[in-house]
Amino acid sequence: MQYYQLTYLISPNFSEKEVRLLQEKVNSTIVEKQGILDRTKIFGRKELGSPIKNFFQAYLIKSNFFLEPQKVEIFKKELEKENKILRFFILKEKKEKPLKIKKRILTPVIKEKKDVSVNKQTTSINKQTKVELKEIDKKLEEILGE
Repeated sequence: MQYYQLTYLISPNFSEKEVRLLQEKVNSTIVEKQGILDRTKIFGRKELGSPIKNFFQAYLIKSNFFLEPQKVEIFKKELEKENKILRFFILKEKKEKPLKIKKRILTPVIKEKKDVSVNKQTTSINKQTKVELKEIDKKLEEILGE
């Protein structure tokens, strides 16, 4: 499988809902061809540098996916038939294999409450943190060889 980036422009005459439906249709076409969809992003309505089919604005969408090279030509022909797409291009990107999705486990961050009143206990904590920072600086100097 090869990694590709599809960038396409959709006519501004359509609503955002219709644009999303077309985007889902394109993504499902990739999956039907045994492709693996990596990511898709709708950038919204953008001003064009020069008119395309008499439009000065268009919706910009980018999709990254994995697909067999021989199936890309078939996919291009299907995109050409879609009259809502003003222009598209497919670029070959460098990425070896589809990445496995890693689940991240979020751990809650517990913040300690600091004592606002000034007493011997808070000053000793402040001195202790200063000492720890000095030790960290020494270790960094040892590691970096400065």
